[in-house]
Amino acid sequence: MFYVKKLEHEIVLEPIHFGPKLKQTIIRLLKDEVEGLALATYGYVVNVIEVPEDEIRSVSCPVNNYHRACTQTTLCALELC
Repeated sequence: MFYVKKLEHEIVLEPIHFGPKLKQTIIRLLKDEVEGLALATYGYVVNVIEVPEDEIRSVSCPVNNYHRACTQTTLCALELC
């Protein structure tokens, strides 16, 4: 059976991704990282349905110049048996 669930996920970005299309890059990387995974609490992630751009929160890491982005996403998951 398929379920629609909410997931909060954190992505680490290299400085090369900083720029005017940062939010689109975050969404693309989120889909690349999450789709196809089998997560114990969510099941097999079939598809990321929605990533509300206003829900993307970001924090800079001054030590290594990397960027962390946290977002709430809606996904479609297949229940694991």
